[in-house]
Amino acid sequence: MAEKQHSLLIVDDNETQRTMLARQLEQLGYQLTLAQNGRQALTILTTVKPDEPQTQPFDVMLLSSTLAEAEIVQIMEQLKAGSIPGRPFVVMTSSAEQVDKVTKYLELGAEEYYVGPFHPVLLKTLIEGCLERKQLREQVQAHLRLLKLEHDIEIGHKIQADFLPKQEQLPQPQGWEIATYFRPARQVAGDFFDVIPLTRGKIGLVIADVCDKGVGPALFM
Repeated sequence: MAEKQHSLLIVDDNETQRTMLARQLEQLGYQLTLAQNGRQALTILTTVKPDEPQTQPFDVMLLSSTLAEAEIVQIMEQLKAGSIPGRPFVVMTSSAEQVDKVTKYLELGAEEYYVGPFHPVLLKTLIEGCLERKQLREQVQAHLRLLKLEHDIEIGHKIQADFLPKQEQLPQPQGWEIATYFRPARQVAGDFFDVIPLTRGKIGLVIADVCDKGVGPALFM
């Protein structure tokens, strides 16, 4: 299987800087998309569709501190709000004179910064570190989602168990002994039963089963 070619978005309003950075990153083997301002970058970011191979999310976004402050703030707010699919790892690029501005953007959610001039070895080290941190972040997020799902399913299991009659609640007509046993194939299931006392000493037995297993049948039931 071919190794994935990581995708980078370069956002810089200085054409010379944008071209120079793109040339060096292209030589390092990265797939590049260029934007000349924040508005264009937002358009590119918000048209990403993770389910379509031709518009896969960006791994890293290099965002120049020379962009209009309002544009940078808008991008960071959109990222924080989750409006951009497949959130890229954000690196602020800056000259030595712009470092003070970078601090503000780090507080807004940028994860890393690079102070020019650009050097291939330093860029490669920076990008590889960002990719590793992004992968770790995604693994943590996936684990947290799994924990939440397991927690929700456990709650569903308890709720479903409360719907079913307890052994001590079952009617026991004279001459009969009624017992039940319920063990779903998964944490929750589309099964239901009940024992209902009727008139004249009769009882009604209710047994229901929705085909398949898991959350879907349990919700239907």
